Amino acid sequence: MGRHQARRVVDRISSLSDELICHILSFLMTRDAVVTSVLSKRWYPLWRSVPVINLSDEHVTDEETCLQFGEFVFSVLLSRDVMQPVKRFRLKSVYKGNNYSNNHNLNKWVSLVLDRRVEHLELLVNTVPKLFPIDILSCRTLVVLKLSGFRKVNENDVSSVELPSLKILHLGAIVFTRDRCLLRLLSGCPNLEDFKAISVVSASHDSCEEFKSLTKLIRAEILCCKINFIVEALYNVEYLFLRVNKEVSVYSNHLPVFSNLTRMVLSFDKYMWRWLVNMLKHCPKLQILQVIEIGIGDFNENWVCPKFVPECVSLQLRDCAIRGFEGNHDELQFARYIMRNASVLQTMQIYYNKKLGSNAKVEVNEKLSECKKHCAACQLNFFN
Repeated sequence: MGRHQARRVVDRISSLSDELICHILSFLMTRDAVVTSVLSKRWYPLWRSVPVINLSDEHVTDEETCLQFGEFVFSVLLSRDVMQPVKRFRLKSVYKGNNYSNNHNLNKWVSLVLDRRVEHLELLVNTVPKLFPIDILSCRTLVVLKLSGFRKVNENDVSSVELPSLKILHLGAIVFTRDRCLLRLLSGCPNLEDFKAISVVSASHDSCEEFKSLTKLIRAEILCCKINFIVEALYNVEYLFLRVNKEVSVYSNHLPVFSNLTRMVLSFDKYMWRWLVNMLKHCPKLQILQVIEIGIGDFNENWVCPKFVPECVSLQLRDCAIRGFEGNHDELQFARYIMRNASVLQTMQIYYNKKLGSNAKVEVNEKLSECKKHCAACQLNFFN
């Protein structure tokens, strides 16, 4: 035989079980998974059993391809045995056509998915307003629900919410007609553990006295929201990421005690020092704190050293980080306050604003290093 013998090609994939091949296909976009049906007779039906359906109309450029996409979605859903469960369904819609017929098909697609006992549902409809698929809100099998882009979700849409299995709810760019719409949605999720809201707003603010507590909520992220209840509803969390602006401050005058909160990230347009200190007062077990100033808007508040030290600062706070640090007087005073009063502080991390000059950084290093005598065990780190 020749020295350069042709290598034997071994088909290892075909030796895998159908179940394992379907698992591998679940990592592909559904359009790509369907293409594998041409490989052989064995592969032809496999994509129909893939437990994940992942669809996107990013390739749609005109009304014709839009209609083709809608037909493709129907063919994918209807070709599956109704007894074959769909573990995860994800639809991303970005096409901006004027006569988007798929807008009216959305409810039909969702109904087909719900019939197949879906557990993880993502609808990212970030273009024209879409009809809210209310059937979702009575799905007893849903564990994860992620919604983005729906406008004018009203009281009729959320009149009956029953999501007993839901543990993760993420909302993005949602507009509710009234505060109580979101309250009703959350009240129908008794086992919710993870809640994220980004750019969620209410067109009309009203009373939230009837709100039921989220007793099992562990993690919450609330960013760029304008709604009249949100902080009070999160009292049970262990982790909280909160974007603080004037609206949040106004709607959280009566803060609850966050008795389980151990890690918190607070992002400010401009620092609201009194609100920050008040928040710390209500977090007796806080161990990790990160504060961020984005530096937008004209609101400005001077640091005034409190007459008291919150329990979490004096007894619990282990790690503190300040991002976007500009080296101004108020920031320095806050950092000093933490370092001088946090008896168990292990790390203080300063992340400089990119615009801060080298001379200013040296000055900050010197001033904060003086506080080391108050917390000898604390590591003081600076990052550009």
